[in-house]
Amino acid sequence: MSAIYNFLELPIRGNGRQPVLRSCCSICSLKAGCRIIALFEALISGIQIYLARQEIGEVSYTSSKLQKSKESYLPLFVDNPYFSNALDSLVLLNSLILVMGAELSNIPCLILWICITILSKSIDVTIHLMQGNDLTSAFFLCTSLIIKLYFCAVVASLILQIKNKFRSGFMETEVLYTQAEDV
Repeated sequence: MSAIYNFLELPIRGNGRQPVLRSCCSICSLKAGCRIIALFEALISGIQIYLARQEIGEVSYTSSKLQKSKESYLPLFVDNPYFSNALDSLVLLNSLILVMGAELSNIPCLILWICITILSKSIDVTIHLMQGNDLTSAFFLCTSLIIKLYFCAVVASLILQIKNKFRSGFMETEVLYTQAEDV
């Protein structure tokens, strides 16, 4: 996390630090964009959890299923609906962290969201690459990766906007004191 803090401390433009993005999709503010992102992620992961539960109900893991995965030399988590359910539950909780961080302007929650998003997406990409999917699924994988990167850029811009707001608040305060005069 300290590496992310150090990265966010770097000057971006000119002499001041300004957010890279000023709005989400040029439609709404960054805070509203984070709410929309969280709603979108919660909806998608909720649907995926439901589909994984359906698959768990239809498929029972027997020794033949384990033998099949051992014969193909793929790890057990690649085709496991329980693992998929756990990963989607992590994404659902991650969207709650994003809502909390955006509403309360809590920078550690927003940084935690970025870290969990990168971790979950890298696991997802690894699973899809190990499955050896076709060109269509590779296209959707690249598209979802680009969308996640844009979501991370929106959240990082919100972090910079919050930091600039706090810093400008400290710059505008005046400290008034009188120096004791010696007689």
